[in-house]
Amino acid sequence: MRVPTQEASKKEDFQVALRAWAEAHLEEDDEEEEPENGPSENLSLSVDGVTTAIVPPSRPGSSVSVQSLTAEERREEREFQLQMAKLKIEAQQEERRAEREAKQAEAERAAKQIEAERAEAAAERALAEKKLLLAHELSLKELDLKAKQSESSNNGGSILTGPAEQKKVRIPKNVVPSFVVGDDIDKWLAAMKLH
Repeated sequence: MRVPTQEASKKEDFQVALRAWAEAHLEEDDEEEEPENGPSENLSLSVDGVTTAIVPPSRPGSSVSVQSLTAEERREEREFQLQMAKLKIEAQQEERRAEREAKQAEAERAAKQIEAERAEAAAERALAEKKLLLAHELSLKELDLKAKQSESSNNGGSILTGPAEQKKVRIPKNVVPSFVVGDDIDKWLAAMKLH
């Protein structure tokens, strides 16, 4: 038979007194209105390095349970809390990273759209400039042709343009066109008709 030591007797007496105090404390609380979910927090005391948690009863009349947390259990609890905090921080970091990536992708899409719009506007400007240049060149050619026609009318001649070649041939009215081997027969015949 093991004889309890004085230290063990102290702990046992303390736990007995603790239970009695907890039961009396809970009996006083029963007289007051309790919330629907029962007491909001537990009581805990620490004796000789051992933390004792008092778990209140869930219903009136039930017994009070006393739980002792050893140093190993407290260490495991701290590790669990640290792990939960780490997971929460990692989740927040992942959420912020996803938000940054979404904003970056949106900015890239906007930049590409702006670049495409600028390229389209540049192409439209180039086309408009090309059309304007062609119209200007055509206008100059028309003016040059009118000037040459006016000059030919003043000199009493006519301007002939063959169907195969776009060269202008000037034949004065007082000169009979002569045919030389190698000349364009169509142009010569046309000149003879006008003579």
